[in-house]
Amino acid sequence: MSLDINIREVDNYNETTFLPRKITQPRKKNGSAGKKPDSRRRQTNQVPSKRRILHAQKGKYGMSKLEAYFAKNFLDKFGVRYVYEWEAKDIKRFYDFAVVAVTEDSDIVVEEKNGVVSLSQKYNDVRPCLIIEVDGSYYHSDPRLVDESEMNAMQKQNKIIDEYKDDWCRVHHIPIVRFWEIDIIKNPELVMERLREALNRLDASERIKIRRKKKFLEKKV
Repeated sequence: MSLDINIREVDNYNETTFLPRKITQPRKKNGSAGKKPDSRRRQTNQVPSKRRILHAQKGKYGMSKLEAYFAKNFLDKFGVRYVYEWEAKDIKRFYDFAVVAVTEDSDIVVEEKNGVVSLSQKYNDVRPCLIIEVDGSYYHSDPRLVDESEMNAMQKQNKIIDEYKDDWCRVHHIPIVRFWEIDIIKNPELVMERLREALNRLDASERIKIRRKKKFLEKKV
């Protein structure tokens, strides 16, 4: 993935600005009936806007693909149990991943969403021990790329939601760790070390419960 994007060139974000523009055929002049329009001239005159260029580059790595990449290359390597898109039902908010402890030694039910195979929150009696958020550098305003004074309305709203979700974790005494997209792709060693430290900070009894056990039969729904 290429991350050579100048985020500051884009302002006043709106989803409709990223819709493909309708290319209209140039009107035929009198006496030009039957002649094909000069496609080379039409292509030369069409200069893509900065918004369209940025959207094309961002679209190469959507959030669901980034989360699947993180699950496969980081969480699965530690061999921990987790729920993908875990919901805090009292605030009706979803977190990307919740490393969980299984409270009953029974059959484990797993499910697949967006290419990620994880425990099912609906069918398992699980308790979150660690919350993990994977934040896109643009949408969640990585301060290394986005100046706070130049944040658009969407970025400001996402920041407020992220702070609200962080506060919920603190109230419920659940540790939360966030990883930036640019670090996941370009600095995986740092991400792996931070994740290892977060898992090691858990209580010893919880570290046992979050590990996968071969004796458990995992059923897929």
